[in-house]
Amino acid sequence: MPQTTNTSSPPRKRGIGFVKPNQRLTGIPWYGVEGLSPGTLLVWQVMQQRLPTRDRLRRWGLQTDEKCVLCGEEEESHLHLFFECSYSANIWVYFASCCWNSPPENLEACQDWITRVGNDKGKSRVVLSKLLLQLTVYVLWNERNTRIFRNKEKPLEVMRRHLDKSMRNLLLSMKERRTTTNNLLLEDWYFLTSSLRM
Repeated sequence: MPQTTNTSSPPRKRGIGFVKPNQRLTGIPWYGVEGLSPGTLLVWQVMQQRLPTRDRLRRWGLQTDEKCVLCGEEEESHLHLFFECSYSANIWVYFASCCWNSPPENLEACQDWITRVGNDKGKSRVVLSKLLLQLTVYVLWNERNTRIFRNKEKPLEVMRRHLDKSMRNLLLSMKERRTTTNNLLLEDWYFLTSSLRM
């Protein structure tokens, strides 16, 4: 009897991690934004605690300094790096408080903060706060890596300007929201952050 070979492809994981490729992810803070920012996947990795932060590297047996490279005070972990670090928190709160009061101090609370009943939904705040979260995670991770691998660091004020410019560039690139005369999201961003420019 002739032997048959299986020509079908081997089973593979669906999508990213446990997410099915076509599954709607409406409960995730970075989902549902028109277009993807550079921080979209990064936010998912932070939520799953999959980035190679120093606490994880040490658990893997690598010899590395445990201190956060941004503040130099605490052990670097996902929670610390993006929300508890004084450097990171300063940047996050500086912009997030322009959307709504009391920005959250951890990623899990961001979803509730963004979708909280009673929040003023005007000025495209939901979309802007989602994008802000993504870009904040992105620029902080890049700054952390730049400090480690290139031995260069940006002062807090320079990082704020960098994040603001990155946000404006992203908003300008979002074709879905662009009109012939202006970009409404960009206009709303300028309105919400106008007090920071005085």
